[in-house]
Amino acid sequence: MICRLVAETGIAHRELANILGVPYATLQNWYHKHPKFKLAVKKARYQFDTGKVERSLLRKAMGYDYVEITKEKIRLLGLLGKEKVKIPATKIKTTTKHVIPSDTAIIFWLTNRDPEAWKHIQKFLMDSRIQQNVDGTVEHKITTDDLRKVPKDELEQVRKILEAHAVEPSPKQLEPVNTN
Repeated sequence: MICRLVAETGIAHRELANILGVPYATLQNWYHKHPKFKLAVKKARYQFDTGKVERSLLRKAMGYDYVEITKEKIRLLGLLGKEKVKIPATKIKTTTKHVIPSDTAIIFWLTNRDPEAWKHIQKFLMDSRIQQNVDGTVEHKITTDDLRKVPKDELEQVRKILEAHAVEPSPKQLEPVNTN
C-alpha cells in the first residue's frame, strides 16, 4: 500500500512519514533496518518518475492542444437609479492552441524505442548540423558537401525509413489556430 501511494503520487519521503504518522527519522530507520522496504519504495518512486517523464516526452513528440485562458479587466456601463455608472468586471477569453510536435523529442523517442530501425537517422543527424530553435522551428545547416559525405546507401535507407513512418497531418492539425 505504501509503495502504491509512492508510485501513484511520487510523494516525498518527508510527506510519506507524515502520512504514516511517524517522524522522518523513524522512516529513515525503517529504510536502514529493512532494505527490501527501502528498495520497494525506491522502485515505486522510479516508476512514478519514469512514467511521468515518458508521458511528457511522448506528448511533446506527438504535439498537443491546450486551452489558454486570459482575463482582462473591463468596465461595464450600468444604471444606478437614473445615474449611469461604470461597473468593474472581468472579461474571460479562452483560446485553444496547438503545440507542434518537437523534432528533437520525436528523434529521441524513436531512436530509443526502435534503435535498429532509426540508427541511420541518428547517425545522419549527429553527422550534420541541425539546430532546434526556442520557437520549435528547426534550422538545417546541411550543405551539399555534407550530403556528399554520407554514403548513398545510407541516404537511401534514411529516405525509406522516413517514407515508411511518414504520417499525414490530421485535419485538426491543418486548421488555423482560433484567436478569438
